[in-house]
Amino acid sequence: MPDAANIKSAIEIDVYPKLNSYYAHQNLCFERYTGTEIKRDAYYSASFAESGTGLKLRRMNYDIHVGLILIGLTTIFMNKNISCPS
Repeated sequence: MPDAANIKSAIEIDVYPKLNSYYAHQNLCFERYTGTEIKRDAYYSASFAESGTGLKLRRMNYDIHVGLILIGLTTIFMNKNISCPS
């Protein structure tokens, strides 16, 4: 039987519950032969709802940066500052 502590002997799955949303994804790890879930203290191992406030903000960093959160306001703001006057 594979060692549950050895990540190479496990099956890892990324779950994206929302379309176009990176922050809400969850990473699950299962033992290869029995299919039992291996609990880990990894960054995305807990669901977004179970995460604390600081971890939620950290997980939303990419989505905020590319404008997926706040309905693209970050992208609109950046485009207004970069645009050349006509």
